[in-house]
Amino acid sequence: GEKDIVWLTPLGQEMTDADWHVQHCGALGVRYAAMPGAAAAEDFLLLMNARPDAQRFYLPEAGPGAVWRKRLAARVLQ
Repeated sequence: GEKDIVWLTPLGQEMTDADWHVQHCGALGVRYAAMPGAAAAEDFLLLMNARPDAQRFYLPEAGPGAVWRKRLAARVLQ
């Protein structure tokens, strides 16, 4: 079955053991699968960038008939 939580690289691919040891990356995503029977049966995708420069993220497939929607975007200004 589908995993409840999947950690993603900025390329939208599931992280491997080797990806966790890439020191210069500083960006990742996490996909939370919708809980069966939940009122809002939508997956949740969180993308995080700890680097000082912008990071391009590629979104994973949203699933049959589904699309990703931006709900929140935050940026720290220096």
